[in-house]
Amino acid sequence: MRRRTTLAAGVALTALAALGMPVLGPATPALASFDVEAQWTDNEYVVATDTATAPKAANLEALPDGRLIAVLLARGDDYGFAAETVLVSRVREATGTWSAPQVTPTGAPWSGTGAPEGRTFDTFADSSGRVLVVWAVRSATSGQWPVMSVSRTTAGTWSAPQEVYVAKTDGAYGDSLEIGFITPRLVPVGDTVTLAWSTTTAVSNGSIDTSTNPFRARRWTAGTWGSEIASSGYGAAGQDVAPLAPDSTRVQADPGRAVRASDGRISFVYTLVKHRTIRTIAHPLNPVGTSPGDVNVANVWDGVPETDNAAHTETAWVVHLDPGSGSWSAPMKLVRSGHVPTSCVTNLPTNPPLVAHWAEWKTASAAGELSTGCGYAEESKRPSAYYDSGGDLQITLDHRSGPSATIVLNQFLDKACDDPGATNSTRFCLDDWGTPAWAVTWNDAGLRIEAGNDQPGLDAIQQTPAPFPAQEFTVATTAGNVRVVEAQGTGGKSILFDRASGTDVTWNPDPSNATGDEVDITHVFVDDGDVAVFYTYGTESGGEGCGLGILLDGHSTVDHYFGCVSGSLAQVAQRDVVQLTDGRLARIDGYASQTPVRLFAVTDQPTTPPPPPVPSVTAPAAVGVTTAGSHTVRWNAVPGASYDVRMRRAAWNGSFGGLTQPAAWQGLGTTSVTHALPRGSTTCYSVRARNSGGTSGWSSERCMVAPLDQTSLARSAGWTVVSGGAYYGGSAALTNQQARTLARTGASLRRVGVVATTCPTCGVVDLYVGAQRVGRIRLARGTAVRHRQVLLVPAFSARSGKVRVVVASRNRAVRIDGLVVAAR
Repeated sequence: MRRRTTLAAGVALTALAALGMPVLGPATPALASFDVEAQWTDNEYVVATDTATAPKAANLEALPDGRLIAVLLARGDDYGFAAETVLVSRVREATGTWSAPQVTPTGAPWSGTGAPEGRTFDTFADSSGRVLVVWAVRSATSGQWPVMSVSRTTAGTWSAPQEVYVAKTDGAYGDSLEIGFITPRLVPVGDTVTLAWSTTTAVSNGSIDTSTNPFRARRWTAGTWGSEIASSGYGAAGQDVAPLAPDSTRVQADPGRAVRASDGRISFVYTLVKHRTIRTIAHPLNPVGTSPGDVNVANVWDGVPETDNAAHTETAWVVHLDPGSGSWSAPMKLVRSGHVPTSCVTNLPTNPPLVAHWAEWKTASAAGELSTGCGYAEESKRPSAYYDSGGDLQITLDHRSGPSATIVLNQFLDKACDDPGATNSTRFCLDDWGTPAWAVTWNDAGLRIEAGNDQPGLDAIQQTPAPFPAQEFTVATTAGNVRVVEAQGTGGKSILFDRASGTDVTWNPDPSNATGDEVDITHVFVDDGDVAVFYTYGTESGGEGCGLGILLDGHSTVDHYFGCVSGSLAQVAQRDVVQLTDGRLARIDGYASQTPVRLFAVTDQPTTPPPPPVPSVTAPAAVGVTTAGSHTVRWNAVPGASYDVRMRRAAWNGSFGGLTQPAAWQGLGTTSVTHALPRGSTTCYSVRARNSGGTSGWSSERCMVAPLDQTSLARSAGWTVVSGGAYYGGSAALTNQQARTLARTGASLRRVGVVATTCPTCGVVDLYVGAQRVGRIRLARGTAVRHRQVLLVPAFSARSGKVRVVVASRNRAVRIDGLVVAAR
């Protein structure tokens, strides 16, 4: 199954960052290739002893000068800090030696309250070599997770830990789910990193007070955190769903966060709830025209409210923070007017409850038509979102009785919505009557914000939410772009490498994977023309598979190696991989004893691929016939190969000559050539592929025949020549008399046929070689007249002699354009 959807139903995408979302490697390094002969180097241990406790988290960062830094959240007992969590870093020099450990106390215990949570660990290195590290710790206050950071200067000095913000939940979930929600994830754009969060998330039944400006962000640049950037969750734009002052507004629990990879835009989608007291009674009005009284009489319409009730309006919104911007966008409503309302009251008045239509509403209420309540359910309303590969924001709205509004319909009717004498407590008016889509009963809904827009157009909502797609990455190689897509093929068990050349490769890393688990990509790296992909599949409970696949430039198969980066949820921050500036891959495994680091080698020597397979000619067929005067020979592509084409030809009255290889047909980078064909010839082609690893054998021959024109045939009496552009060679021989012949002497052939006109009433011809009839062709076929039709009799053994076309029908039209004399 897809890892990002395995947490729990309703978990927003903010939770998914904790699972190790995929990342791309850095820009393509200096020209080199992954060295599949040397493969991974031996272990280089970051932790000195095999008795040390496994670190809570272990990451690698590639420094711009070619060095490598390993950063660990480790147990302080192994470094002289009893019962404490410490940050340990070691630098691998370009020479391959490791520096002594740098130990930075965090001031936090190893376990219990206040202990750092390893699954929230994240790191970043800028182009100057500064390093940023963040993590969250368990607070003594339930549901609060302070997010801490330290940074390393270009001189190699670590700062003291500082609090960046406090992530908050209501404490109702277990740690694993809460961690998924609150995990900080760094969003880098150049040398600036942004952390964005909502002031409350992961709540089982609650909301965020909008007065707190619930969406926040801070940016780290050159070793320093900037001040908070706060957003209003409702804002002035909220007035279009709150024409009356509500008693309260709040942001429903669990906003969904999405990040656009192309530019670093951060978006939150969320549900806004308006709560307001309204007056209700459970029976219709007294007769129309009855004046209200001043004293309440039970169960009688007297203008005095019987009970208080509440109305809720739930609307879906989006807010964006763009890179470089110092403020969040204004909140924008996702579901706008233009939708058809649905309701559990079938005879609801068509017009809104305004003064102009007030009599209609009072009459309807007096008739009991509004006496039945239409309730709503307080289901979880957690929108989630992701940016797809095209930059569109795909949103899923989980609303049982939303997303625009839900109201109780047995309302107390006192004053019209626009009655100037009404007050907020006496008028009957809720939320843009007739414009929002209210009382929608879909369990969930989906909509899309296209790249370049900030909110969807009218009617963008769909009943079916957009599915989470297979992740795809487009990486630039020296051989052109390669698009890498996970979860392909039957059961989603394969990875697609879609090359710009069109020579695609689909790879199943584990054909024995019979559980149906889809393959997910965790990292993609490039070296010269090679592409390396780290993958995983499976679940924590059912066991996981993971490893590394490398598709070398020019190869058509993927080489498979060990190299797990992801693991179970508990291990996700203990394994990491980065690419150094020289192209090598470096992998750390904090789950293994002594936290080893291994490097996958590169070579500046071109990787010699195996000789290419034999290509197949796809056109012509085994033996084809053309009246076009030329033909395009085509063959299937072989990844990374060029092609040689050879040919041989036989005239209608001779045998095949020797094989020739035209100079223009050697070393071709294309998969086709176009060749002129003399009339009356049979030309056969074969193709081979070549690369730096060698040359394939020649393909099987495929042949194309060009017919003789009827003008080259001897005609008996009784034929008439007709002209026209529809005929082969511009003319045809026409007769309706039996036993008339067309002939050619001295032919050498294995197959014979005619180019003729067919029609429903056309005649019949027999074909002879010498004195033997070799076949009969009926020209009566179809429902229309068709010219220049190639009609053949079955092939026979090689023979020579006079070829004759003899009319076998009487009083039926026979039009012959040409004669097919094939040497194959």
